[in-house]
Amino acid sequence: MKKKLLNGLALLSLCACILFPGGASAAALQVPLKDMQTHYWSATLQSELQPIESTWLWNEPRADRNIEYWGTGYWADGLTIYKPANFLLYENGDLLLSTDKSFSENSFSKVMSNVKSISQITVPFYKSREITEIRYNSRSQYSLGKDRDSIYTVNLSTILTNDGELYIMGSPSDIPYTNKNLTIENLNVISETDTSYKKDILMTTSIEMLFPFTYQANPNTPIKIADNIDYIDPSYYYVETLYGNGVHRGSTGDETGEKGFFIDKLGNTYLGFPGQTDSNTLANQNLVNYSPYDNIMLLEDGTLYRNNGKVSSNIKDFTPYLYLLNDGTLYDYEHKLIDRDVKAIYESLYFDNGELYLYDHDYYIKSDDSLWGGNGDGYKKLMDDVSAIFQVYAVRTNGDAFTIEKSENGSLLPRKIMNGNGLSPKPAAKVHEGKIFKDASNWALVDLRSARTSGLTLPVQDLSYNKAITREKFCEIAVKLYEKLAQKSAPSSSKNTFEDTSNPEILKAYELGIVKGTSKTTFSPQANITREEVATMLKRTVDKAGKSLQKGSAKNFSDHAQISSWAKDAVSAMSAANIVKGLSETTFAPKQNTTIEQAVIMANRLVK
Repeated sequence: MKKKLLNGLALLSLCACILFPGGASAAALQVPLKDMQTHYWSATLQSELQPIESTWLWNEPRADRNIEYWGTGYWADGLTIYKPANFLLYENGDLLLSTDKSFSENSFSKVMSNVKSISQITVPFYKSREITEIRYNSRSQYSLGKDRDSIYTVNLSTILTNDGELYIMGSPSDIPYTNKNLTIENLNVISETDTSYKKDILMTTSIEMLFPFTYQANPNTPIKIADNIDYIDPSYYYVETLYGNGVHRGSTGDETGEKGFFIDKLGNTYLGFPGQTDSNTLANQNLVNYSPYDNIMLLEDGTLYRNNGKVSSNIKDFTPYLYLLNDGTLYDYEHKLIDRDVKAIYESLYFDNGELYLYDHDYYIKSDDSLWGGNGDGYKKLMDDVSAIFQVYAVRTNGDAFTIEKSENGSLLPRKIMNGNGLSPKPAAKVHEGKIFKDASNWALVDLRSARTSGLTLPVQDLSYNKAITREKFCEIAVKLYEKLAQKSAPSSSKNTFEDTSNPEILKAYELGIVKGTSKTTFSPQANITREEVATMLKRTVDKAGKSLQKGSAKNFSDHAQISSWAKDAVSAMSAANIVKGLSETTFAPKQNTTIEQAVIMANRLVK
């Protein structure tokens, strides 16, 4: 069963073929694509409320039927429309925007740099109070028939930078305050369903603005609303709904919608929306992601809960319908095995006759890069060579983009809409994507959360972060760091000179010259690595990526003489750049083993 989206990406009326003509090519940068989304911004349909003749103004229930009256009234729900905003986010942080419906390749222009993630949110816009009073011809005064409050919401975009600045974009125009309280009197209204009934109907509409941000005249201009944000839930709600029907105001109950989840740079977790401090609630610090609409929580140790009941441990990712374990096995919430060798899952969206729907099953990508989607008949392969799903777009390893649409027979089919730039997409790391910090030190959690969103942590099971890191695991981090700094994939090695390892990440690091063997034929992958070795290899990684370290004053460690001669320059340069620090104010401890958390944090400092 399909579900039409009513919030966030809701109320779409434009077809993907209008937005993305087949074969169109956006002005792709020569760096990997990180995200690709279409948001639908809300805008005012008219500058002020206008009277509208309605086929239904008042409904009078009778024992055998309902008596309906036509009339003229002011209808607040006709104030907004939805317009597309197409985003392309690249790995170098450049964010491109097009509001052109035809999605022409020349319509995109750069709006921001240093962008970490984008998302669409829903926020309160205004509250409308509609009071309907009725008067029978035999009476001299009106009596209250209906008193209803409704809160209307609008869609915006959020833009989070690597520095923790959060922006909103696409704010709606304000409704002039000259038109806030309106009354229409409908005299001698005859029922359209039974002409023997006649009444006078008085309708009063008032509007109260609730928009929680500064008014924005130009929707294409980002407005900063918060600082020091590390992560924000990509499917964000800040929706409030208030309604009531009948004689008594709010008689059906007042409802407050779901609020989202975010983490600040200090590692504090919140339920609410950044910048709206009066409505935020501090959450459990072990919480790393939360889906309030589905009541699903993921804790730091990889345990997943749904409706306050434990689902499983060793979780890599989850959607409203599926959860993925670190070993690649995929299950639904009935604990039915869906597939094996799965590397990523995505909440499914698709186009159908020009409107966007949320599918009641999800997509997943297997280790062989095949994309699968499903319905009640099970999951089926949709296409091959898929690197990632971005919202409703499937993107291949060469950057070619496809929409996922529903065919006439009800099956999901991909359709190519944009040529890529030949580079494999680099999806933004999810806050919970298998990066579990087992046994991590309390002092390290904030920096490890930051490293997780940079994609520099190790998604492995049974690995204690406060234990010594091996040469093999450090190579895996070093290759991730090189690719992050160089903005390109590390070259694969065509041969293997080592007899004790075939790990491709080790061979990549060796090919780059970041690491060396312990002999001509051995690498010793399980040997521990010292602090001076880490400093040296990190310096080589920076050099091989073509980057420069910040200049500063090297620390004067009291145990400087204990640093090996081949490591002195690297330790000096890295300490001057504040990348490596001492174990105390005066000592470096060059021969001491480096822990996993220390290595990850040092690597992350190089990208921050």
